[in-house]
Amino acid sequence: MTSRPPEKHQPSPARPTEATWRQRYLVINAMRIGGVLMVIFGIALLQGLIDLPPIVAYIMIALGLFETFVTPQILSRMWRNADRGGDPLPGSDPDTERGHDGRR
Repeated sequence: MTSRPPEKHQPSPARPTEATWRQRYLVINAMRIGGVLMVIFGIALLQGLIDLPPIVAYIMIALGLFETFVTPQILSRMWRNADRGGDPLPGSDPDTERGHDGRR
């Protein structure tokens, strides 16, 4: 009689608590508010209220828009993957990266 090796049992990840959800909600909204403030600051720079080169204003506006619209999606995707027990940042583990032919 052959014995099978014990199966690796992956425990299901613990569900986030209400405090975790509240903290995540606050972080996402803080990112959005910060992004809007960066856009407003960039517009103030373009209007000449603050004496800095226009390139600084365009950079501030671009970063503010990125922080307002893209960063919350990245955070929520990262947290969703972590809650499911997966890698919070897919593709960040160099041990799992493989070439096109499937070999390391």
